[in-house]
Amino acid sequence: MKISLEEALIQLEEIKVQEKLEFRQQFDIDVNGSFWHFCQYLDKEFFIDDKVILIEYAHILQEVSRGNILKLIVNMMSRTGKSYMTTMWCLYMLGHFPQGSIMRNAYGDKLATKFSRDIRKVIGLPGSNLEVTDRYHEIFPGIKLDSRQQGVYDWALDKAKDVSYSCSGMTGAAKGQGCDIALILDDPSKDEKESISDQMHEDIFTKYLMTHRDRKANENVPEIIIMTRAHVNDITGKLEEIEGLVDNGGMWHKLVYPALDDKLNSFCEAMKTTKYLQHEREVYRKANQLAIWETQFQQNPEPSEGYTFPVNELQRFTLDELRLDSEDARYITVDFADKGNDFLSAPCGKVYGKSVYITDVLFTREPAKITEGLLSKLFFKFLPHKARFEANSGGSLFAEMVKRNISNLINTFITILTSSANKHTRILSRSGIVIENYCFLEESEYEPDSDYDKFMKNFTTYRNDGKSKHDDAADSLAMMVDVVGISGIRTTVKSYG
Repeated sequence: MKISLEEALIQLEEIKVQEKLEFRQQFDIDVNGSFWHFCQYLDKEFFIDDKVILIEYAHILQEVSRGNILKLIVNMMSRTGKSYMTTMWCLYMLGHFPQGSIMRNAYGDKLATKFSRDIRKVIGLPGSNLEVTDRYHEIFPGIKLDSRQQGVYDWALDKAKDVSYSCSGMTGAAKGQGCDIALILDDPSKDEKESISDQMHEDIFTKYLMTHRDRKANENVPEIIIMTRAHVNDITGKLEEIEGLVDNGGMWHKLVYPALDDKLNSFCEAMKTTKYLQHEREVYRKANQLAIWETQFQQNPEPSEGYTFPVNELQRFTLDELRLDSEDARYITVDFADKGNDFLSAPCGKVYGKSVYITDVLFTREPAKITEGLLSKLFFKFLPHKARFEANSGGSLFAEMVKRNISNLINTFITILTSSANKHTRILSRSGIVIENYCFLEESEYEPDSDYDKFMKNFTTYRNDGKSKHDDAADSLAMMVDVVGISGIRTTVKSYG
């Protein structure tokens, strides 16, 4: 049976569509890793397999696609491709669900509209001729913009029920109709100068509650927040405090990628080299701006003011400066780890007149059966004249175990006391003495991630408002003030036995 030229062209087009549909199957939402393959197909030069962090992020977004994750926070330093991958995910989801809608907001309109333009450009604007558009249509044939709705703040696909994509800045008037695919907040903080402002973060969180969070069509619409940390009270900090993380019985899944790991190696060599990141850290250190480094690179924000023991107010020393064997006394105080996530903190202080030099520290989360041995070894090494253990929450039994280990070998006078005073009040009331009379090792004198390093980070980030997650280092030093006193009284213990 003969067919007309017009019918033949229609059949040819149907064959092409079928071929494209078969090609698309390899990117189906239910196929493991398919979203990462989709990213590689659209931009194989950027999405390389060596970028293991982006692969992990892709797999997490895949879980969001499947409905296994409803609330996701991603914290990573800037210029790593996290927003670019999120743009890819928007393209991926609109390809699968062309009738649905996404809302993606940012700090300001300029950034929000940039994300919007990037997505429209790939889908294909009238008259455009991009290779990436052809690749996208090979996977998702028939996806195109509705010619009646192509605005930058909101636009629609021709199959959409309403608006397919909408966006706005967190500091401007609310725009957009809502969403049923995903609600995304991408980079909610503007810059370092404004991001240190408590008031700005309060304003942004209020905006988040009033005009962003309530735009989901229903409670099963996933919410994604992608940001570089800016402040302890930024949106990540607020949501972690209010709604909690899944690991602790809360609501939010959280991915955190510090630029340097505990051994000062890059989180991903293909994205940022160890050499580059270590150099940048050194620049921040020499500029006395490690707090900014910790926040924006390590994703570990702490308040820039309100510390009880500011780093720049502490007295420092090197071991070469100490007068060997001429100290008046040696003390150890032990704050027992009474909770699973607390540290056992045991600073060692050498007293010279009214000055106390913290020369050694045991600072660990290891269980008591291990710390008993570690602390006993520290006693043998340091040979303290006096030691004090806090008896609260198992500390008394722990102290007796250590006392038994050392009793016949060194002559240390040990006291075990129960404290009924409020820890925060005790720390604040003794803070002036610590700042004036206590000396701590220079940073170059101890290794990164050593017990001393962890102790100093814990100590110097203790907050005046008492809201610090851990008070172990500060409390153990407050105990030492009580033991040593202010006058630097010489010990009566003359022999180690």
